[in-house]
Amino acid sequence: MRLSGQGFLLAGAVAAWLLAALLAALFVSRVGFLGIGIIGTLMWFICVRVELEKDAAVGDVHTTDLYARQIRARHGQHRSERASRRHEQAVLVHSLAFFRMLAIGLTVIGFATFFLFEL
Repeated sequence: MRLSGQGFLLAGAVAAWLLAALLAALFVSRVGFLGIGIIGTLMWFICVRVELEKDAAVGDVHTTDLYARQIRARHGQHRSERASRRHEQAVLVHSLAFFRMLAIGLTVIGFATFFLFEL
């Protein structure tokens, strides 16, 4: 059986999620409720970073014209390409809202139960 490129990426994503879940479980088992709060805070930070950088090109000092090229390319897009990009952005915003609320909940529950039971 030959694994296609998309199947290979999906298998890699599943393996990465399993590894992340295992590391999170180990962290929580060692630290307790504080670990849940820290994981929630980390998720919250990642959501904010993705939300801030969702529309901008990421570059450095050597690629100062990257943002200008991105704007020019966006203006040159066909109407269907712009609609597709807006749809992708809408899906991203909805996903980020869900994960941000999950992260806020984990942060509140983790730190509240830590302060309630551990201190």
